[in-house]
Amino acid sequence: MKKAQMDIGVQKFTARPTKTKEFQIRPFIFSDAEQVAMMFQEFFPWKKDVPLHELIENLHSEFPESNEYPPLVATDSDGTIHGFIAIRKVEFIFQNKPVNGAYCSDLLVTEHARAALMPLRMLQTFLKGPQDFSFSDDAENISKLIWSRLGGETAYPYSIYYTIPLRPVSLALHMVSKDKAKWMNSIASAVSNPLEKLYKFFRIPLFQTDTETNELLVPLTPEILIEGLTKISKYYQLYPSLDPDKLSKFLDSVISSTQFGSPQASAILNTKKQLIGWFLYFMSKDRRCNIMHAECLPGMEDALIKNLKKHAFLNGGIELSGRVSPIQIGTDFNNQAVNRPGKKWFLVHSKNPELIYSIQSGKAFLTNCW
Repeated sequence: MKKAQMDIGVQKFTARPTKTKEFQIRPFIFSDAEQVAMMFQEFFPWKKDVPLHELIENLHSEFPESNEYPPLVATDSDGTIHGFIAIRKVEFIFQNKPVNGAYCSDLLVTEHARAALMPLRMLQTFLKGPQDFSFSDDAENISKLIWSRLGGETAYPYSIYYTIPLRPVSLALHMVSKDKAKWMNSIASAVSNPLEKLYKFFRIPLFQTDTETNELLVPLTPEILIEGLTKISKYYQLYPSLDPDKLSKFLDSVISSTQFGSPQASAILNTKKQLIGWFLYFMSKDRRCNIMHAECLPGMEDALIKNLKKHAFLNGGIELSGRVSPIQIGTDFNNQAVNRPGKKWFLVHSKNPELIYSIQSGKAFLTNCW
């Protein structure tokens, strides 16, 4: 998670310079991309091997100069960037009226800037923006504390994460050999398949995956996603705006991304070819599956979890992990998972008490995509 005084004028999001000692907070501009990309390589281990020019291109495409809610950077008097916070505008519908949400992520600050309390200042600047509400997920404890000090709240209904082992033996061996010597990794890889076969042969009931399902899986298209979101939006007070063009661009960008692994997106149809659910996840090189989105119509949770597990298992996955939607708590979906409440936090901030109440009561459609 990551963190101005913002003025709104003529539909444009701008930041009035905020100074803390020698640092200044201002909006991100194109010429900042190289420095920010270098910070990404330094702070994120999984981006060290990504070519610098590719990271720069991604920043340019993700945050165009026409961006209404630009990211923020903290610079010193020489123009060196010591902090960055990504900001994305998300259009929602709340009680049948359009509202703007601002999602923040990737708070990066140097040690020098941290000593000058720049994470606090940058978050403060972000929260003073023109959006109707602010939110972030996967937040660490320190971000949670700062957010709370600035008047924000932790949305506990959206802070329950889960893990579903698909190949328990392979997962256990992976956890043991993780970050160990190469020879240990080689041994773990060599013995995992034979041990998995023994596990299945003896029919150990714990975390077995049923590959026999009656539903049909088809590729998730923008049209199907819009249909699904339209069907379930009536169960929520706050949900993303169903703009076909934006949803199409969103899905295309996610499916074409390989930053977090191989993207997998499928829709679930019943025997009458009717849409009942869909899922979207990334499979990493170590075959762990990070779920961005897994939703279904009420009452179809068992079909959702069975087809999600089947799809990931047949693709070689060893584990599924994600964040539980409040509507899934206590259902077949949630009951088949190992819950991990409190490891990461979903954070919200708004001056609208009704909107906050809707989120805190689980009546908002907020996933890792929105």
